[in-house]
Order: sequence, then C-alpha cells, then structure tokens
Amino acid sequence: MSKRYLTAESVCAGHPDKLCDIIADSILEACLRKDRASRVACEVMATKGKIIVAGEISCSEKVNIRDIVKTVLKDVGYNPLKFLIYVYIYGERKLEFQAQPIHRIFRCLINHLDKALDSTLNLSDI
Repeated sequence: MSKRYLTAESVCAGHPDKLCDIIADSILEACLRKDRASRVACEVMATKGKIIVAGEISCSEKVNIRDIVKTVLKDVGYNPLKFLIYVYIYGERKLEFQAQPIHRIFRCLINHLDKALDSTLNLSDI
C-alpha cells in the first residue's frame, strides 16, 4: 500500500489571500447589483502596498472597481492611500467587456433558463 499525504492551507485574518477574496467578492456583488446577468471573471492579487485586479467583466453598467477596492481596504482596517491600485485587462484598458458574440450567447442562455424556471414555478403553483 502506498502512502498518501493530505495537506491543507489555512490563513489568518488579514492575510493577503483573504483580502483578495473579499475584494473579488465585492466586485462580483457590485456587478450583480447593477445587472443580475453580469458575468465576472476577475483575479485579485496583493503584495506589499499593491493591489492588482485583472480579468473580464460583462455588465450592462460601469462599475468603479478602484472605488470598490478602496472601500474594502478601509472596511478591513487598511489605509487605502498607502496602496497602489492597478485595475487592468489587456494592457491599458480599464474594463474589458466580453466579446459581443459570447455576450449574446450567454444572454440567450440566461433568458431561456429564466423562462424554464418561471414555467416550472408556475406549474408547481397549479
């Protein structure tokens, strides 16, 4: 029988991984508040004095990611003025919207799923 080793990672409050998770979740929540069909694929990285947000967002309204990062930093007890905040995708672009063909496909799928769920719920009410 071969030996197996199981490992686990645990980090304390204030660890950069937890901070990055909170920022990413806050960005997702802000997008969903503006457009429930938003699609957010973003990564957040933190290092000494720097926060980097990169990814792809599809939302019908603009979301100020830099303000979200500053708010999270302040909420968890950091001084946002001590951080350089980089928000970018593909170089200098501040927000990259998903390609229109992909956007149309997902919007169509979401509409069909919504209709299917509505009809399912309506049938169960009978």
